[in-house]
Amino acid sequence: MWSRVSAAVVGAVLVVGLLGAPAEAAAKPSKVGLITFTGASLSGTKASLTLRWPAARNARSYELFISPSYSGVLKAKVYKRTSKTSITLAGLKRGATYFITVRGVNGSTKGARASRVGRTTIVSQGSGAHAPRSVTTWNLCTEKSGCVSGGGAWSRRQAAFQAFVKARKPSVIALQESKVLASGRPTAVPDYTRAAYYSSKSLFLDSSVYGVVTKGDATRDEIDGTLRECREADDGRYGCFSLGGGKYAVWAEVEDLATGQHVIYVSVHLTSGKSDAAARTRRTEVTRLVDAVAKANPDGLPVVLAGDWNSHRNRSNDWQASVLRAAGYRDAFDLARSVGRQHHNSYNDWETSPTTSVTWGDHVDKVWVVPGRSVVSRWENAAPMAGTRYAAPLVSDHNPVLVRVSLD
Repeated sequence: MWSRVSAAVVGAVLVVGLLGAPAEAAAKPSKVGLITFTGASLSGTKASLTLRWPAARNARSYELFISPSYSGVLKAKVYKRTSKTSITLAGLKRGATYFITVRGVNGSTKGARASRVGRTTIVSQGSGAHAPRSVTTWNLCTEKSGCVSGGGAWSRRQAAFQAFVKARKPSVIALQESKVLASGRPTAVPDYTRAAYYSSKSLFLDSSVYGVVTKGDATRDEIDGTLRECREADDGRYGCFSLGGGKYAVWAEVEDLATGQHVIYVSVHLTSGKSDAAARTRRTEVTRLVDAVAKANPDGLPVVLAGDWNSHRNRSNDWQASVLRAAGYRDAFDLARSVGRQHHNSYNDWETSPTTSVTWGDHVDKVWVVPGRSVVSRWENAAPMAGTRYAAPLVSDHNPVLVRVSLD
């Protein structure tokens, strides 16, 4: 009896040894990190988006979910499966907004989904026949008490500003809170011509790329390069738009020295504040701006609107954007074929550690162009970096936004 039981036990042990112990469940993949968009294109009526994400620990493949709705993407079915950490999504609708998330997969075990990110596909674009030019918009924060307490005197920050200009060489620099540069001294922005200035808004041109358009031999009504009063049409093709409530924008019609093309550039700074009252004020300011630009542009020249708009698309009361879109403009971010550091806010609050906003990036500094008359090859948060931090000293509590665009 004992020998039969022993034999059975030994046999069972041998069977387990031959077949192996029950398999352990596959390790759960870690949560996928922040998704970034690296490219976009438009061919006919079909658009594409290229995106990438950090590899998730234990993930052998990935499942991607996509939806036109921020909440709907959590309920969406798997759109794509891939073993890579980047993908191009083709055949998308042009000018449509998509929300995307990704999760890692290891066998039948699935990890947590990445934070949802959004991107609008290119709605339309121009011919791209003209050479691309670059425009930087930057609120320099030179005149408020908080500017000095946060970043120090301008003399401490000026060298960093000039180093950026020398390194990136933007064709046009649209500045706000730039009163310290009001005198237009040659040393303020070396190798640049100031095309317009009023109420701390400035436009500087790379003098090897653009020249200011003037009419006849009339002399500008200015003192040491500063307009005496805000005029919507001066003797030269430059001036100032009053937006009401003490807010202004400056503008200049410029000529591309290589091609002869004429373009109107605008530097604007809208009212700040998160309240609905502030948002209504900004909507009024933008409505006046759009009307003033149209009046100053009877020939239908290409227009670039750059500045500190003091709002972003994560705000429910970003009503000014609707006014601009209704007038035919689009944020260059949504038209860019490539983007850089889109999740780093353009406002830094004097912190060298970047503030990251997941869904859109929360950029209050923007460049707006007409999509059917432009090709935006690049949009980037162009703040100089030192490793993973912004390089010190910070020039401002805003980062420069740089856009490279060909205008029809």
